[in-house]
Amino acid sequence: MYNEGQIKEIGKKIKILRAVHQIRQQELARKLGISQTHLSNIEHGRVTVGLVILLRLANILHCTFNDFFTLEDESQKMLDYWDSSPGMRELKQFLDSRELAEREERKAVIKGEADC
Repeated sequence: MYNEGQIKEIGKKIKILRAVHQIRQQELARKLGISQTHLSNIEHGRVTVGLVILLRLANILHCTFNDFFTLEDESQKMLDYWDSSPGMRELKQFLDSRELAEREERKAVIKGEADC
């Protein structure tokens, strides 16, 4: 059935949905009528989230109330969707290219030191 450990899962799902919709925590908190600190505490599972806040979240994030209680594979689908968005693909490509460049720079430095 349900247990208190699921509070953290609900918070994670809220955070994922917020990220998918590219809404900053401070902006979402304002729309909900709560403090940014309280939203952070909800997302990290440090406090319980009330029914009214969940209903407001569902409306703001354009999801169903049940989306907060889906199984882990549904959360993974949301993460996959977010990862596949054009902006995220571009960011990943940039980071990957930067990482490759830094790796090549380190190799060159190491090789240069070895040649001395």
